[in-house]
Amino acid sequence: MRVNTFLSLPLLATATLLAVGCRDATAPESTQPAFVRMVSGDAQTGVVGQALAQPLVVRVVDPRGLPVVGGTVTFTVSGGGGVAGATVRTDADGFAGTVWTLGTTTADSQRVKASAMNQRTGETLSISFRADPRADVPARAVSLSDSAYTGEAGAALPDSLAVKVVDRYGNPVPAVRVAWTVMEGGGTISPDTTLTGDDGVARAAWTLGWDGAHRARVAVTGYTLTVAFSAEAPFARAFTLLAAGEFHACGIAQDGAAWCWGRNDAGQLGTGDTRNRTHPARVGGDVEFTRLSLGGSHSCGLAADSTAYCWGSNAEGQLGTGPVGGFSAVPAPAAGGYTLVRISAGGAHTCAAVHRSLSPICWGRNVEGQLGDGTTTGRGAPARVNAFFYEIAAGARHTCGSLNGRFSSVVGWTANVDCWGSNDSGQLRAFTGASSPSPIGILFTRSHEGSVHFRELVSGGRHSCAVWHSGQVECWGSDAAGQLGSGVFTGLAAGAEHTCGFSGGGLYCWGSNAHGQLGNPLGGGAAPVRVWPDGPAFVAAHAGGAFTCAVTGAGKAWCWGDNAYGQLGNGSTTSSPTPVLVR
Repeated sequence: MRVNTFLSLPLLATATLLAVGCRDATAPESTQPAFVRMVSGDAQTGVVGQALAQPLVVRVVDPRGLPVVGGTVTFTVSGGGGVAGATVRTDADGFAGTVWTLGTTTADSQRVKASAMNQRTGETLSISFRADPRADVPARAVSLSDSAYTGEAGAALPDSLAVKVVDRYGNPVPAVRVAWTVMEGGGTISPDTTLTGDDGVARAAWTLGWDGAHRARVAVTGYTLTVAFSAEAPFARAFTLLAAGEFHACGIAQDGAAWCWGRNDAGQLGTGDTRNRTHPARVGGDVEFTRLSLGGSHSCGLAADSTAYCWGSNAEGQLGTGPVGGFSAVPAPAAGGYTLVRISAGGAHTCAAVHRSLSPICWGRNVEGQLGDGTTTGRGAPARVNAFFYEIAAGARHTCGSLNGRFSSVVGWTANVDCWGSNDSGQLRAFTGASSPSPIGILFTRSHEGSVHFRELVSGGRHSCAVWHSGQVECWGSDAAGQLGSGVFTGLAAGAEHTCGFSGGGLYCWGSNAHGQLGNPLGGGAAPVRVWPDGPAFVAAHAGGAFTCAVTGAGKAWCWGDNAYGQLGNGSTTSSPTPVLVR
């Protein structure tokens, strides 16, 4: 049988085409992706949350290397962020691209996968782009350490200051310069500038100054970002002596340095400024003190060479430097260069006992005759008192003195006490005048077994007391709050309207308790009350305006009463009817 070859060839071709069409009628093999090639955009570094500088571009080609036109490329993000177009068609040259905006974390590398599917084989062809995110600009600075430290004055804190700089997403920002500054209290921070590390953290060592309260700040250079730190330097050294004024107190450390706290409106703390302190602050200068006495708004002390230094208000000449007026915020030597054995600061005047002389000196306010020089003329420099005394005690506007059993060729052996100045509350006892510019003898009401010695002479606001050798206390002057009291005591201290003394190993106080200055909430009036019966044993007490301070045998200072200006020294301005530790 013959076959018609003419007809059979076209039929064979048609059959072949049909067979091919059945395999992929819509996607000829020559137009299917065989390769997805990376063109640009890989391994970039960019800022979190922002678009990369270069777009991500791929080229899709078929097995012959020819571009696949109109093919679909899918861009898939992992690690955060997004792309401008997740599905893109290839152009006439087989290119497809998109813009990549990074995620908001720098923790890991971020990736985008570009994929194209071969419709004929079902194979997905892909490549990956990688980007290394870096932090945005600094947005916050946060402390990684305590906001408030406790350390020792003059020593480095055991832990460094640490601050972390982060961007708006909380990522650490490395290589940022920060500057450390001591704002208050003295001391140093080292180094004063640092760079943040890869973790965004900068550290520095803070050595505290000698002021009790400290503040420091770190600022991110070029940005308005700061972090504040504070520190307290509890006074680790023991006080050998305390003194109390109207609204401030001071103490002498074992090295002779003076420290003060409380009101400082006239520079009476000696710190070189007029800022109140609620912690002990070191008195400026290099003077080594052996004695201190505080007045209304001034302070005085005897240096190791027995010369007088005073600081604070000089409105009445109470600093004794010569001129009258103004103030000194640091210790200033009193005029005359006297060698002194005792010094006593009153309301706005000061008196002192001169070495190898029974003729004391006074200076400052004299309106009421409290300088005892026979006039009412104020003095900016020391003036001699018209009498012979060894002991001297200045009150608010009066002064008392006595030879305390010492021999004078003029008056012989005597324990007489004389007082001068204001007598508005009976400070001069039997004297009937309003005041006296010359010493007036005090007549005592009790027999003291013929003793010509007493242990102590003290003056408060408007009253004075003497402790005789027998321990019997005799007080005179104002008794408005019961501050005169009675009893057998040693180590007396007289405040504005209260008095304290030791008896039987305990400290007792009497008089006004309006601000808790008696150290016992149950006290008030003429009956002495025990200060903190269950507390530490005090060895010396010092009464101020409406507060009291005492020191233990170990040198720890405790204060109680009015604290309006921080005169209790415990870091607050809250008054306390019971003792709080000065720190």
